[in-house]
Amino acid sequence: MAKLEQRPMVSCEATLRLTEGEMRFLDAMVGYSWDSFIMAFKGQLGKYYVEGYEKDGEQFFATLRRETPPILRRIDEARKAFDKVES
Repeated sequence: MAKLEQRPMVSCEATLRLTEGEMRFLDAMVGYSWDSFIMAFKGQLGKYYVEGYEKDGEQFFATLRRETPPILRRIDEARKAFDKVES
């Protein structure tokens, strides 16, 4: 006889829209290693705020370190191109 098991799951994804300044801030923030950041965060604000989310935070840092530099480089290159046109 077949057996049917129920395993409900809830998931969520969100899109985050950032200004250039916000992206530059995040890029500067993740310029520190995850270990340095989390040690300072826990030391200053307490470990309870992030307890249980360290792995997610580390993944978020990795994503930002991978994704923001190319975007910011394109912004910088576009500005340089427009500056040349105006000169």
